[in-house]
Amino acid sequence: MMRFIFGCVALLWFSTTAIGEEFARMRYSTALQITGIEMKNIEGVVPTSMRFFVRSITPGVCSDDIQMELESKNGDLDITVDAEGNFDLPVSKELQEEDPWLIANQPKGSLRMEFAYAFDLDIEPQWIDQAWQVSYRSAFPYDAVRNRMEATIRKVNENHAVNFSYTESRGALFANPNPLAHLRVKVDGKDVELSALMDGEFLVPYDAEWWEADARICVSPPFGWSVDIDQVSKHEEMQAGKLPTLNLPSINEVQQD
Repeated sequence: MMRFIFGCVALLWFSTTAIGEEFARMRYSTALQITGIEMKNIEGVVPTSMRFFVRSITPGVCSDDIQMELESKNGDLDITVDAEGNFDLPVSKELQEEDPWLIANQPKGSLRMEFAYAFDLDIEPQWIDQAWQVSYRSAFPYDAVRNRMEATIRKVNENHAVNFSYTESRGALFANPNPLAHLRVKVDGKDVELSALMDGEFLVPYDAEWWEADARICVSPPFGWSVDIDQVSKHEEMQAGKLPTLNLPSINEVQQD
């Protein structure tokens, strides 16, 4: 299982709907909506935490002055804000059901918040249609998370100014020490054979059409694989013909019988 953090900057403000309340507050469910934490139907994506950065727009107020807590019925949970304004929110079914208030010791409307979404990626081949397969989308989790987050934020408030910061997808490097290891991509009934690099690696390029088609990556054997995502340098070297391969051309599309 691999750990990834997906960053997003949004002009979001702690506020309250109750007139006259002193402190800035936000519902836990609002934070869930903002980060698009519910990643259903994205194979291998397991949410772990939400990391936020908060700062005050009030002159003279620094991160050390900001204190936050979740008002839970099982006891208030102190949320630590570090010297740079970073803090984490736990992800749990219990908190989702309770939906407690996240409260800060600052006046309402005075805090600006940015956030990042942390998730684990667990890519495990499954036996489908006589082949061991993994989802092509699982190899490029940033795109799946980004699309879901963009849609979620538009639903929360169309007026939010959002600037997504994420790693641009170029390629995913699949590696297996077995000299007989093989990899191909199945797209819309066609097999796309990929060349193995001399060191036993297969570079799976990012293709937006493949991602939309929910292509499948077929691997053999079904074990022993490691995946290194967003191999920009190797992708560019392969495109320029600077990397030796075991067979040419590097990508050969074959129509299925």
